[in-house]
Amino acid sequence: MSKEVYERIGRCGLVSTIVLDDVANAVPLAKALIAGGMDIMELTLRTDAAYESLKVIKKEVPEMLLGVGTVL
Repeated sequence: MSKEVYERIGRCGLVSTIVLDDVANAVPLAKALIAGGMDIMELTLRTDAAYESLKVIKKEVPEMLLGVGTVL
């Protein structure tokens, strides 16, 4: 990971680990996290909705730093 990513994680203080079963919840959840001061999230890849959720969050909420898989 880049130094910038480490710095962002440090500023935020924690990373929300999210399991999404429905793509329709992806953008509203990401926007709610941003509104609450959390601009970092990790999506688990446990559901069929995970990859599409990643795509729509990246497109609709570009200020969100997204991680998938293991975040160190």
